[in-house]
Amino acid sequence: MAESQESKKYDALAKSLLAHKEVIANILKYVVKEFEDCSIEKIISCLNGNPEIASEQVDDDYPPKMDSAGSETVSESDGTPHI
Repeated sequence: MAESQESKKYDALAKSLLAHKEVIANILKYVVKEFEDCSIEKIISCLNGNPEIASEQVDDDYPPKMDSAGSETVSESDGTPHI
């Protein structure tokens, strides 16, 4: 499916917004329970490195979907109580 120009612009703006450590720190503080007692400054100090935005192409099918059709194992004792 072809992505519209408007959708590409929206995606680029969202990525640039999420590249700011202050934004990510607030998301972590108010969404992830493990960070709720941390200050924004402390969270920012834990964010190492610089984000890479659109520097590498990712696979559209990531994470890969598991093909589970026909993969169920069946034994003769399925559904019977083990005594």
